[in-house]
Amino acid sequence: MKISLSPSAVSHDYRLVNHLQIRHRYHQHHHPNETVNQKLPIIIGYLTNFYGRHSSNRQGLVISGAISYAIDQINNEHSDWLNGRELKLLYNDTSAISINGTSAVIWQWLSGAVAFFGPEDTCEVEATIAGALNLPMISYKCASSIVSNKDLYPTFARTHPPDVIVVRSVLALLQYYQWEKFGIVWYKRSEKFALIVSTIRSMAQEQNFEITVDSPFDDEFECCIQHKYCCGKNWYDVVEKTYKKTRIYLFLGGASLLPHFLLALKSRGLLENGDYVVISIEVDEDYFANQSYGFIIQRNDHTEYEENAIYEASRSLLILTRSLPESPNYPHFVEKVREYNKLPPFCLKDSMSLKRHITYYASYLYDAVILYAQALSQVLSEGYSEYDGQKIIEKIIAKRRYQSITGAWMNIDRNGDVQGNYTVLQPVIRSSEHLEFERQRRQSSKSRNSRARLMVKMNPIGLFEYDSNETISFVQINQVDWVRPGHVPLDEPPCGFDDNDCDNTKDARVREIVTAILMAIFIATLIIIIITYRGWKNEQEIDGLQWKVSRDDVQIKHKSRTNLSNCDSGSFDFHHFQQHHPHHQQYHLEEIGSDHRERNDASRTERISNNSDLLNSKEDDFEITYKGVVVSFKVLKFNKKSSTNPYDYLTRENKLEMKWLKEMHHQNINVFIGATIHEKFPCSVLLLSEYCAKGSLRDVLENEEIRLDEEFMSSLVHDITCGSRFVVKLNDFGLFSFRKENPDPQIELYNKLWKAPETLRNPEVIGPESDMYSFGIILHEIIIRQGPFAIKLINDDVLFEELQKIVDEVRAGPRNNQLRRPDITITELHDDTIEIINACWHEDPRQRPTIDAFRSKLKAYKKFRPPPEKLMENMVKLMEVYQNQLEDLVYKRTQQLDDEKRKTETLLYQMLPESVARQLICGHTVIPEIFENVTIYFSDIVGFTKLSASSTPMEVVTFLNDLYCLFDLIVSQYNVYKVETIGDAYMVVSGLPIRNELHCSEIASMALEMLDAIKTFQIRHRPEQHLQLRIGIHTGPVVAGVVGTKMPRYCLFGDTVNTASRMESNGI
Repeated sequence: MKISLSPSAVSHDYRLVNHLQIRHRYHQHHHPNETVNQKLPIIIGYLTNFYGRHSSNRQGLVISGAISYAIDQINNEHSDWLNGRELKLLYNDTSAISINGTSAVIWQWLSGAVAFFGPEDTCEVEATIAGALNLPMISYKCASSIVSNKDLYPTFARTHPPDVIVVRSVLALLQYYQWEKFGIVWYKRSEKFALIVSTIRSMAQEQNFEITVDSPFDDEFECCIQHKYCCGKNWYDVVEKTYKKTRIYLFLGGASLLPHFLLALKSRGLLENGDYVVISIEVDEDYFANQSYGFIIQRNDHTEYEENAIYEASRSLLILTRSLPESPNYPHFVEKVREYNKLPPFCLKDSMSLKRHITYYASYLYDAVILYAQALSQVLSEGYSEYDGQKIIEKIIAKRRYQSITGAWMNIDRNGDVQGNYTVLQPVIRSSEHLEFERQRRQSSKSRNSRARLMVKMNPIGLFEYDSNETISFVQINQVDWVRPGHVPLDEPPCGFDDNDCDNTKDARVREIVTAILMAIFIATLIIIIITYRGWKNEQEIDGLQWKVSRDDVQIKHKSRTNLSNCDSGSFDFHHFQQHHPHHQQYHLEEIGSDHRERNDASRTERISNNSDLLNSKEDDFEITYKGVVVSFKVLKFNKKSSTNPYDYLTRENKLEMKWLKEMHHQNINVFIGATIHEKFPCSVLLLSEYCAKGSLRDVLENEEIRLDEEFMSSLVHDITCGSRFVVKLNDFGLFSFRKENPDPQIELYNKLWKAPETLRNPEVIGPESDMYSFGIILHEIIIRQGPFAIKLINDDVLFEELQKIVDEVRAGPRNNQLRRPDITITELHDDTIEIINACWHEDPRQRPTIDAFRSKLKAYKKFRPPPEKLMENMVKLMEVYQNQLEDLVYKRTQQLDDEKRKTETLLYQMLPESVARQLICGHTVIPEIFENVTIYFSDIVGFTKLSASSTPMEVVTFLNDLYCLFDLIVSQYNVYKVETIGDAYMVVSGLPIRNELHCSEIASMALEMLDAIKTFQIRHRPEQHLQLRIGIHTGPVVAGVVGTKMPRYCLFGDTVNTASRMESNGI
């Protein structure tokens, strides 16, 4: 590293005009003795403060080594950045005085400097000069907001965040905790704090925050700065004036005044319940883990009692300050800065044996030099000069984001300002063990700060993040130790600061109690009403709201006996499942053919009429429709005398049973429509159910003309057990109370043939095992087709005695190891069939198979294995699936055809005018057309032949494609038609095929825009070469038409075309 020295200060009588006469821009002129082989230098200027009036601002004494360290790294480790050149340093002490900084900038410029780093604190005038010279100035410590204006300071940027940048983080923190109202207490003698407060006011108004307190310190607060007794009184006055107007304080007064403000709040008793929060904004303080106590107590001017009070008050304190360095290499950087501080040209020595504290500004200075070198490398590689300061600053701003030496990622806005990284801290008091250790340590130590270091540590609460739109948000990383755990303080009391939002009088309290009692009574009453209503509604439903059918909706007409097709009135109860329906149950087929239906009806009707005294003798002569739809019906007579209201004879038990039937829905249960009382059936209730057009299972089994093969019977059994989608439905069950009132001894005895032995012994014993016995009887019926126990019901006394004997034998159980069961030897049955039937008839109910076990056995037995296609049902389903698939396929193919048609038409419209293309699509011949007045444009590329000869074919194609894509984009914006391109020639016309009166202006405007576009067009393989365009334009008549049938083209003919082409070819 080579460093040139200059005087440590510049006198005010410095003569600018003399230096302007001798200034040279090249390093060789300043160093004529250097050899030719040395690297060409790039001189940079460093403006800092060594001996200013305020010792706290003399950053040059502690951070200057950072610039030497950065230059050394750039020249040695990153020498490729500057293309073989190296950085050299000039520096001046400005003492933070603007006139000194201005003189230093001019002196360094005359000495060959092409960039400036600094100055410290003052930068407005210096930045103006740098802008006038078009040289970059990057400040590491300038907080002025004026220099953010890029119109006035185009070559200025900074790595030190402006003071007002912190306002965005402050408002993001307030928004996170939903503190929309806050107060500001600030020191008005500080220009920095005044500027921050002014920015808070404007931004808070924009974001709908409300500032309830704006309290600047008055001059009497000098008492605290000078440690006088009057300090405390003034702070108490501030608290008294503000605490009734805000709960959230923003404090801008520095770390030295913060303890006094906390003491005043605690003395007033405002921090005991955690209702108040103080947010201290410390933009100039450095936060390190071993120095965290500095935020609370910086001087030994407090008593032990005051210190303890401050520590307790700090639980309501949040501190917003610069973030802790994240990089593990940062301590190494700090040591390097100390090392380079001691080296030439600065030769700064630490006082006594203490090391100097390296502040954050060292990282800002280092980042500034690195950013400059990276931007300069880009500028030089693009062929620009190091004297183009505006270009260098643009490159820095274009980065938008960079990683600082501290490890943090910094954001640069469009003004060249770094957004800054801030952390929210909360002081945390250490444990009692630490405090006890501190007391012992204090007795043997003279340092008060050692005590503070042990008592308080800083806990990071959260950070701030920026999104792509430069919007900032607060991200909490640790929980806040609020005074009331889990309760975030509110920005306003629940009743407002003046208690006007709540009425706390005794009358209000009484009203609250009365209101609560009335609400309880109201809720209890509402519950009682709901329960009562639900009970009333249930009784209404039982009374007939659901099951009662209006007689006006029922139409009854006479019909011939041979046309009867009723599911219920023409059937007997031939099997049952004892658990839910031990009486009057039927299965009806809905998908069995009706070829033999008519001849069966008459016999069945005659049979029922002769044997059922439940039915009126003329019942079979009627056909009933409900709301126009034919329904099945059954008539049950009352055993009571008539009354004015026949429904009075129905007991609650009757109504409840009909309500249950109405609510019962299943795909294998016939739908119960309802009940009514009709004048044509006096002293009777008319039960309506769904009409089954295909008859009952008994009709099929008893009709010998219907052939039941093994496959068909297997399907029937399978549908009964497995609940198929349709085929078999259960009907004529329930309504036990009705049936008790309408007894028929013979029918009742006949129904017992399906009952299990245990049910015959005790009618209360009903369960799934009894159902399986009944199902075995049904299975036997299906196979032998002769009824239960091979008995058909007829009106015969001898038959009645035989039925009674069978029932008694079944009820009695085994006699001589024999059970009374239907005879299964009357037909040839497979062993599997006999086994499955005997299993269902087992005397011990526990030994009978369950329905699930029975289904499993059906799958194993060949005779009852369901057919693969389930007869017609599976065929219909297969046809439906195939039909749906075919429809979907046709729809998809149609969509594909339409898509291809659209693609073809789009491509054709790109090759020919739309009006011409439509004629060709319709198969019409395109008739040539004369256009009286059009404007034709020709252009080609100057030097295209030479360019093509020196380029590969692929490079030529790529070049022409890029150029014509640009031209096509321009053409699309005008009312013109692109005719063709041949090589580098480009032909456009306006005024056809759609005529327009503005064809001249359209072509002229398009040509001008193409000329502007060609100036910025860049050839990929020749980026340094600029294109020139030769254009010819002429207006006149032409003839246009389509030529040829193979690859038809829309061509123009006439002298106008030739003239426009000659004007282009003979142009300059």
